[in-house]
Amino acid sequence: MYGSKQCQMCGAKFDWYDRSDKKFCDQNCRKRWSRRKQSIKKEYANVMGALTTLRMIAKEHDDLRPYVMEQLRQLRGALNDVLRMYDREEQLEQARRDEMIGTFQQRREMTGR
Repeated sequence: MYGSKQCQMCGAKFDWYDRSDKKFCDQNCRKRWSRRKQSIKKEYANVMGALTTLRMIAKEHDDLRPYVMEQLRQLRGALNDVLRMYDREEQLEQARRDEMIGTFQQRREMTGR
């Protein structure tokens, strides 16, 4: 088991003599890990700002509305793809859990416990 642990941020392997509860290889990875949520909030704000701008353009410029709508449809498609991908992963994980529970229950029934 020695040397099997790794940094949660970059995946660097730890040496056998490192602390058993070590999670990060250095303070840079620790800081990057803790700032991930801030990064998501910032990107979300950028996307919402861009959507507000597109909405105002479509409202004020009738000639650009079809182009804006097409761009928004493409964005919707990209968002749906990402959501489907993660929904599928969650469904597969739930199926694995259900299968494990079913196998455990079958073993219990077979042994009479």
